[in-house]
Amino acid sequence: MDKNTLQLNIDQGLSTYEIAKLQGCGQTNVRHWLRKYGLNTLPKKDQFKIKNPNRKSNSANCYEKQKERAKKRKTEAVDLKGGKCSVCGYNKNYAALEFHHRNPENKVFNLDSRNLSNTNWDSILKELDKCDLLCSNCHAETHYPDLNL
Repeated sequence: MDKNTLQLNIDQGLSTYEIAKLQGCGQTNVRHWLRKYGLNTLPKKDQFKIKNPNRKSNSANCYEKQKERAKKRKTEAVDLKGGKCSVCGYNKNYAALEFHHRNPENKVFNLDSRNLSNTNWDSILKELDKCDLLCSNCHAETHYPDLNL
């Protein structure tokens, strides 16, 4: 296999599978010549960028949608719990409001971004019923009362 042809295939963002198919040989043969010439194919994410320069990768797109869904659901959950810290009344920023499980023994899952975006809404509502809405400071003080200044 010619080194220049192999390098051209790599520059086009082709995988070892795609190079083998194009060259009419097996992947093992392609990997042999890559090692012999000291060449490497690109990681999948970089192959995608070369083949689709104007498109976001599906995983990046999916992650963005997941973040948006988590943000929307947290906003809804905070509003359902009264929209402010149940101890001090803080209500300036959704990011500073957290869900505190009154009884950790009954906790099925945390109400964090990942679970808010990937769990069905009925399960989230059941978990919310076990929680108080606290600001970050009150939440920390609730968990660590012995660290008062």
